[in-house]
Amino acid sequence: MGVLEIVKRCSSIKEELEEILPLKGLENTIKKMVNDLTNLKENQEKYIQVSSLIQSIENFKKDILEVKKQNEIENPILLLKKEIENYLFCEQRYEEVVGIISLLTQLQEGYQIQTSLVEESKTELKKVLIEYKICPFCGSSITEKKIKEIVK
Repeated sequence: MGVLEIVKRCSSIKEELEEILPLKGLENTIKKMVNDLTNLKENQEKYIQVSSLIQSIENFKKDILEVKKQNEIENPILLLKKEIENYLFCEQRYEEVVGIISLLTQLQEGYQIQTSLVEESKTELKKVLIEYKICPFCGSSITEKKIKEIVK
């Protein structure tokens, strides 16, 4: 290989590096987006668990109402005893429900924040892709149509 060929090859490598270098900046942005999406999925799973727990509590309230109806036909003293037990139980459940609602509110706020972050990340990714028109994964040129597919 001659000196001229080596110089041409070095020049070619330099040009390729100059094209790839802007993509290096995308790496942290993409990692952040992946982390944001992971957090969003975790928050969604927590939200589903809390929603399921709330439904169980609602079903439990219905069961308590059934028990109360049955107690109305029993001895008044027994009824009073049951009412006191139910009241204490309901009071405890009420405190748990208040805690769950508070947790649900926090999760919902977190979910909204995560959703907002994901949308911001998508917007930022779209800007970067439009600006560089290079796929961050394979380094090839991309079209507007392909950018829309990536940002989905």
